[in-house]
Amino acid sequence: MKMTLPSVSRLFLSCMLSLSADVYSAAIFTPNNQPTGWGGEVDVSNFNFGTGLETIYKGDFTKADWSGNLFAFPVDSEGSILFAAERWTVGGTGGVADNVTAQNYDTGRYIVTLKKDGSKIPFRWASLDSKQQSDTGGKSTIIDYIRGDRSNEDPIGAKFRARSKATVLGDIIHSRPLFVAHPTDPRVYVGANDGMLHAFDADFGTEVFAYIPSFFTLNSANFNNVGDLTVKPYAHKYYVDASPNAQKVTISGVDKTILVGGVGAGGKGLYALDITDPTAGSESAAASKILWEITPTTINNIANTAYAELGNTYGIPVIAKLSDGTWAAIVGNGYNSTGADQAILYIIDLMTGAKIAAIATSVTGTSDSNPNGLSSPTAIDTDHDGKVDYVYAGDINGNLWKFDIRNVASPVVTKLYTTSPAQPITGRPTVSLHTNGGYMVNFATGRMFTSADATDATTVYYAYGIWDNGTTIDPTKIVGQTLTAKTWTSGSFNYNVRVSSSNAVDYTGAAPKQGWKLALPAGERVVGDGGLVTNKRYIFSSTNPTIAHAAVGGVTQPQGDNWMNEVEFLTGGGGTDPIFDLDANLQLDSTDRVRAASGTGADMGPTGIPVSRYIAAGVISQPLVAQLVTLSETYFNTNPDLAVAATSSAGPGVSNGHFDFDIYYAACTVGTTSYRCPSNTHVHEYDDKYDVTGVNMLAPSLSAFNVKNAIPSPATKFKVLMANQKFSPAVQFIIGKDPPGVSVTTWETSAGMTMASLPSYSTATIKNLMYALPLD
Repeated sequence: MKMTLPSVSRLFLSCMLSLSADVYSAAIFTPNNQPTGWGGEVDVSNFNFGTGLETIYKGDFTKADWSGNLFAFPVDSEGSILFAAERWTVGGTGGVADNVTAQNYDTGRYIVTLKKDGSKIPFRWASLDSKQQSDTGGKSTIIDYIRGDRSNEDPIGAKFRARSKATVLGDIIHSRPLFVAHPTDPRVYVGANDGMLHAFDADFGTEVFAYIPSFFTLNSANFNNVGDLTVKPYAHKYYVDASPNAQKVTISGVDKTILVGGVGAGGKGLYALDITDPTAGSESAAASKILWEITPTTINNIANTAYAELGNTYGIPVIAKLSDGTWAAIVGNGYNSTGADQAILYIIDLMTGAKIAAIATSVTGTSDSNPNGLSSPTAIDTDHDGKVDYVYAGDINGNLWKFDIRNVASPVVTKLYTTSPAQPITGRPTVSLHTNGGYMVNFATGRMFTSADATDATTVYYAYGIWDNGTTIDPTKIVGQTLTAKTWTSGSFNYNVRVSSSNAVDYTGAAPKQGWKLALPAGERVVGDGGLVTNKRYIFSSTNPTIAHAAVGGVTQPQGDNWMNEVEFLTGGGGTDPIFDLDANLQLDSTDRVRAASGTGADMGPTGIPVSRYIAAGVISQPLVAQLVTLSETYFNTNPDLAVAATSSAGPGVSNGHFDFDIYYAACTVGTTSYRCPSNTHVHEYDDKYDVTGVNMLAPSLSAFNVKNAIPSPATKFKVLMANQKFSPAVQFIIGKDPPGVSVTTWETSAGMTMASLPSYSTATIKNLMYALPLD
């Protein structure tokens, strides 16, 4: 898509509330505990809005009850989003939420998975094998609950957790909706944290079918289990939390459409579906669409270690044709991998899931607890023959890699650049033609995987432009750029903006420069999969999660600040002409510049051009750009990311109070006069600090409270004793495999109870070990 004029920026959905150190290592993190960090991008029915008949698709989540939704908003030829005309509203909440809930869980939904032996089956109790039945909780009512049965939901008593009153659809956080055009049956595919990839009718918003990757039905250290969705109180877990991709391909003369996706924080797995026929007249027809599943230890549930280095893959897979004509899925191995601890590019046969190549880089982590990992790839076809030639990707150790796969059997791997300071590259790079030959590779650094990331207000991250012209990159030839905060004011308009230093980057002469790096304000970083180059601008969003906003009228405000950035892709500077229509007069002129130092007029130099503007608090997606009749516009998905409803009594953790948490090891050396010896840990207002209502001792927000610290061997048996004050009847204690919580007031000593009669557990077999309080 070629843009003929600079883009006019528009905030997308800002009005909808439903919506450290300088050098990082790649230490293992716990995906279930990661901060939200970012949201999935929006998708569109067509990137040209000139017809006035197109649609924007937006995923959504609400943390108060972990519900989700998917909206379809019309957009006119001027780029205005028609919120009031949401296409799928049938009542209540709008979007697909009402439709999914209205579809009968037994007769109205087609939900499918794989059996332990790889057979394609409906997701029903009678179809699952005995291990899947046992691993998901051992009850048919749990399977029915996951399918949408609400008869066993109850906020009080020993039943399953109550979902949102509005919908059974799970939260959609990091998965971008994928619109797939079809002459009669267009579809929107999106992953949700109810364990499913959902296929929705793009015309009516009804669910056509849903697919549950079978690795979520088995107890495995690599994956979350869908049986845990019933646990009350609910400790949120991720499932299908990455974005799918689809491509029309020709296999043996037959045209097909194949979808490939990962599961992000949900686990270490990939899957593929044949969606050539987007309809599904039965569950058997829906199940037949499953092509393959991959884990580090299996392919289609059959033992296979071809992907032993596979980690949590957050990025969008690339689907491309190789030089020999084979269609392949190309993915980075992701994070938290084990084994050789390297960043690896996997090339996978699109139709079978068989490994074509695992291309390792030369930089590894230090150990299984500190592995390297490859992020999202970008592929290019340099000779325009329809076959991929090179792949670019960054890793979590801060290296930018180039893979020459013209001969996939003998690939060439080049480390183009190492960021300085070394910082994680977690998004896919953009690759564009450089005006002096070769390619310009733009990317940025940042991560949001741990609670420490969310509170890091000191690290300075960077955006980059690196010139790949076949020569070795000299870090001294990278030009530094900085951002300066400004306020743009005109009449009733008042915007926080930033300008670039716009230092010259000369790619000619005897000693040409080789790129640029732009420092972001301290604590601000680039996360999520995306960013793009259009109209010679590198466009990306950046976020600072540490910025707090005071309550307004007693109403809690979102945490964090988010910015839109548009810099020249070759220089990181501002260029010569304004790019934001700040005064909304539909013209890009001198009135859209910041004032000169004297304040008497516009700054006509490059430092007078705003390259960044504030968007919103909460979390934001990476941008999408669509073409209008004459201009283009930039759209974002935003969400306030509030953990609880915005009421006067709302706040982090439990309402109107707090709890502390301690861990005490009997065997330690007392080093101070405190009652806590050095190994022990006390956290005051634990719920407020981590915004939780309980402590999961198998995956706590603070790793010091993991029971495995005290019992490191998975074979060691232990028993649980408890004492409770009579005035704490609301506290729930969840232990073992039974999903419902047990009130601590029922966990009492009886005359016949002995230590020998108490059940024994081990960290290898215990399913739950959790204290939980109600929200209010």
